[in-house]
Amino acid sequence: MRSHFRGACMRLSTRLSTRLACETAFACVLTVFALSPAFAHATLEADSTKPGAYKAVMRIPHGCGDKPTDSVRIDLPEGFIAAKPMPKAGWTVEVESGDYAKTYDYFGRELKSGPKAIVWSGGSLPSNFYDEFVISGRIADVAEGETLFFPTTQTCDVDTVSWSEIPAKGQDPHALDHPAPGLLILASKTAAAGHGHGNGHGGHMQMASDTTASPAHDSVAPVMAGDLVITGYWTRAMLPGQPVGGGFMSIANNGAGDDRLIEAATDAAGHMELHTMEVVDGVMKMRQLADGIPVPAGQTVELKPGGLHVMFMNVPTPFVEGGMVKVTLTFEKAGKVDLVMPVMPRDAKGMGNGHGGMKHGALDDKGEIERVLKAQFETPANRLTVEPVTVRGDWAVAGWMQDGRGGRGLLKRGMHGWSVHMCSGESLRQAAALSSAGLAQADAEALAAAVNDAEKALAADRIALLDSFDGTIMIGEGQAHGHAHN
Repeated sequence: MRSHFRGACMRLSTRLSTRLACETAFACVLTVFALSPAFAHATLEADSTKPGAYKAVMRIPHGCGDKPTDSVRIDLPEGFIAAKPMPKAGWTVEVESGDYAKTYDYFGRELKSGPKAIVWSGGSLPSNFYDEFVISGRIADVAEGETLFFPTTQTCDVDTVSWSEIPAKGQDPHALDHPAPGLLILASKTAAAGHGHGNGHGGHMQMASDTTASPAHDSVAPVMAGDLVITGYWTRAMLPGQPVGGGFMSIANNGAGDDRLIEAATDAAGHMELHTMEVVDGVMKMRQLADGIPVPAGQTVELKPGGLHVMFMNVPTPFVEGGMVKVTLTFEKAGKVDLVMPVMPRDAKGMGNGHGGMKHGALDDKGEIERVLKAQFETPANRLTVEPVTVRGDWAVAGWMQDGRGGRGLLKRGMHGWSVHMCSGESLRQAAALSSAGLAQADAEALAAAVNDAEKALAADRIALLDSFDGTIMIGEGQAHGHAHN
């Protein structure tokens, strides 16, 4: 069965037959994105915020199977007070109120009760469309590092899809089938390393027991283990309360025999695991490698974001940028070897020279975007051409062509790297469409202008191919991109 990027983004409509929709593997991926609640979660547009005013924008990407959504209920967590829902044309809004668990200071007056749930009903959100439901309120008396959960329930006639599972402490929410949308509470003011509140329990943030402060890391020294040479090892800084993180490196086997990484350990985490990212039923997921990571003779194995990596689990104190984390690797033949991983910025892509050891700039982003798209959608029989890629800040538009079809993808950079936000055609070179997709107006205008400028170098037939994508598919971070911690 052939795999097509077109299939991953193609809009299901009355003009598209079932045969064409599943003609390729990635056409069936779209069916997963658009129809299966297990792979297209309800999510908050902004999943972290500081205490104070907060606008909760709940993104509902589909109906229940092929049925339209006619009711959306959002239960509000303790600590989100004075909530006010935004009316929606064609929908009736109901506010369920009750007493708070404690009394809050609300601009000088005591607030003991307020909205506890919001229900929109009577409307219709077709399965192949996307919509947002908005509530304005305030975050009050919630410690830095805590996560507030907004259980959300869709009703489609008699069927329901409930995004209400709350992860246990240290559990990866992406391991849940129906995770409740979560909101991480950040520090009210930027705190220096070693100050502020740690994991939400009132203690001061400190570096892990095997970490030490360090200046910017332009490079790391190669580490030898038998015939193995380990270079470019690093990890990322974490958000307050974040319990997991990834570690990355290159492992070159200069010997004549195969080896295997079988274990990683550190005092800075409850335990470590060896993981990979892979596409399962059309969605990128993380999988533990119980048998380890092979390191074939004469080859170099790359552990990098979006692929193979070591995973820090149940981290008691999040890693701080500029710190160091000691890790012990165990190989089947080479034995044990110690590394001291520098903690790079949260948006780091890898080790490099200069700028604190990180590669920056649009060219690096373009390469990463092309790599992400090709890794997910290209096959030997169906090559994917990605051009042009236009980056402005944390947003990018990438043109793509495959098997005589084409379109554009809007990508967004989050704390876990680039992910596909939406797929469309001509609209993604228009500022109005980009603004509707979530960009600030000035950013939308700048990106639209840059896209049009970049496409001037393309032949007219290529531009027409990019414009030919019919419709719009909203995807969102975590659905096309997969795991949130690597």
